[in-house]
Amino acid sequence: MKKLIEYQDCVIQRGQIIKCQTPDERHSLCLMLCEVIGERYYQLLIVSGYKAGLHFTYLPLEAVDQQGSGINAHWLIHNWHIWGYNACPLEQVYILHEPYSTFFNY
Repeated sequence: MKKLIEYQDCVIQRGQIIKCQTPDERHSLCLMLCEVIGERYYQLLIVSGYKAGLHFTYLPLEAVDQQGSGINAHWLIHNWHIWGYNACPLEQVYILHEPYSTFFNY
């Protein structure tokens, strides 16, 4: 798991998890990047807590990488305050490249 601001890849691909600290600091909000089927845009879905499975936001087409294989990581970093979970500062946002089940600490 790396901080988003230190993420070296240019593209965040579908299925990758973005982890944010909640204001109460007791919980984390985990978001998964998902591709909208049949379209060329992406959304973030909540995958943790009692709101798991709910839609968080649709990302604009300008976020999509040039190859269409995901979203541009630099775009997300620069636009986190608009499209991300703005209760969590960018410095506390982490990205998990390969999801695995123990990440959620069930």
